[in-house]
Amino acid sequence: MYGSQMILECHQKVNGIYGYYRVKAWIKRNYGKTVNHKRVYRLMKELGVQAKIRRKKPKYKAGKENIVASNVLNRDFAATAANQKWVTDITYVPFQGTYLYLSAIKDLYNNEIIAYRISRSNDLKLVIETVKDAIKKRDARGVLLHSDQGSQYTSRQYHQLLKAHHIIPNPWC
Repeated sequence: MYGSQMILECHQKVNGIYGYYRVKAWIKRNYGKTVNHKRVYRLMKELGVQAKIRRKKPKYKAGKENIVASNVLNRDFAATAANQKWVTDITYVPFQGTYLYLSAIKDLYNNEIIAYRISRSNDLKLVIETVKDAIKKRDARGVLLHSDQGSQYTSRQYHQLLKAHHIIPNPWC
């Protein structure tokens, strides 16, 4: 019964995510055999093979924006001197089947990366440590630090750190 073997092979290769209709297409694509979807359905039922059902992601209603600081930068990304305008953000980098998070601070005067940190978790600690590294390397008093309105950049602890070092926060608005 070669049909059952093909179904089991497909189920194993795709980690059990295909239902009977996609298994039928997989058999056609890989073996060139045309199989009726009802036959595939019956054989899958006999073999006890089922597709994993994906969970639906919950839909969140957009809430009220939490604007912590006004947009002082106002899309003027040109700086006439160093340590005038900095920008910061977090990005994720695929690494060995998981993700690492890169937080960086860049000076808009010469596009130099002042500080960066890499972490396994995208959390407030990553952002705080990146800002502290930048403060150690440069005189940050009066710097306009531009960021998005992510939860790390709107947190109380982040704003307290900026205030303590006389850095002006400037999230997107």
